[in-house]
Amino acid sequence: MLRIVLKRSKKPLRCLEISNRNGLHKAICDEDGDIYTGLWKDNEKHGFGIQESIKDKITYRGSWKNGRKHGEGLLYRSNTLSEFLYKGEWEKDKRNGQGINFYEDGGRYEGAWKKDKRHGCGQMDYSDGSIYVGSWKHDQRSGFGKMWFADGSTYEGDWKNGKRHGKGTMITKKQDKHEGFWKNDQKHGEGKFSIHENGLEFTGLWINDNFCCGFLELKNPDAPFPMKLKIPKWTLMKPEEVITNAKKYYIEKSVMEAQK
Repeated sequence: MLRIVLKRSKKPLRCLEISNRNGLHKAICDEDGDIYTGLWKDNEKHGFGIQESIKDKITYRGSWKNGRKHGEGLLYRSNTLSEFLYKGEWEKDKRNGQGINFYEDGGRYEGAWKKDKRHGCGQMDYSDGSIYVGSWKHDQRSGFGKMWFADGSTYEGDWKNGKRHGKGTMITKKQDKHEGFWKNDQKHGEGKFSIHENGLEFTGLWINDNFCCGFLELKNPDAPFPMKLKIPKWTLMKPEEVITNAKKYYIEKSVMEAQK
């Protein structure tokens, strides 16, 4: 079998010693000693092929097009086929389409990719036990999705740039529930917070995770006398701050609704 040395360049690697390389061949692909075994077309890796990185000890096994990973392919540790890094679709050397990615910390993502980033619908199993199922954009949780946190709480609703943002419902391990609007992972806007243990329900306006104004109801008639109920700790705001923040929130809300 013929072995051919190729030089490194910014463009896809090309054979320099033979003017028209086609068919099945094995070659040392660059100065790092990476080895490619597979099909060629017009001096470029094209079709099915296997490339092993000697330096990183990572192997790619799958389809190529014009010298780049393109189509279905598998990326894995060179010493074992069972230790996958990525299995799925590629386009121009980037993960693109549907695929499964395994992370070094034990995390796992299965779903849509775009230009090497999680983009579209997918499920992420985090190393701490948390699970997210929903929409992604530019490698961040964005759009509608549900997350099961490691502490036993859940959130279902809107996300933006990896944070709870928009309308959603959060339920804690103790079954306390907040239904309403969120901003940058904080309760922000109109919402209702219910305490499962004693039946207290706070309904009104929240600003930066603090209850700004509204009313309190005791929904559970069998709960202890209200004087003995434990009310969550929140930062008290000055009256002028309440009015200012409330005005700001409703102005922003009106502008957003007008832009829809």
